[in-house]
Amino acid sequence: MGRRRARTGIGWQAVTTTAGSARPTRSLRLRGGPLDGSTWSGRIDIGGRVCCGAGAWSPSHVYVVTGQVVRDPEGEEENVAVPAEF
Repeated sequence: MGRRRARTGIGWQAVTTTAGSARPTRSLRLRGGPLDGSTWSGRIDIGGRVCCGAGAWSPSHVYVVTGQVVRDPEGEEENVAVPAEF
């Protein structure tokens, strides 16, 4: 566990980090479900579940990150994420 400074909406704050925060930041291309075609970005591992979208939490907004990689229009890599099953 370590400490770092992070920019928040109200200024700089010291935050505590754990080994889990060493995950890479991935850009995701959402395939299927209500957010089909949308993109999302965050620190998540392949195989991990992530809740995407704005507004209230919904099971239909939970996606699983796959190892499949596609390129966006600018040529940047995005991992494909598909709706999670419950």
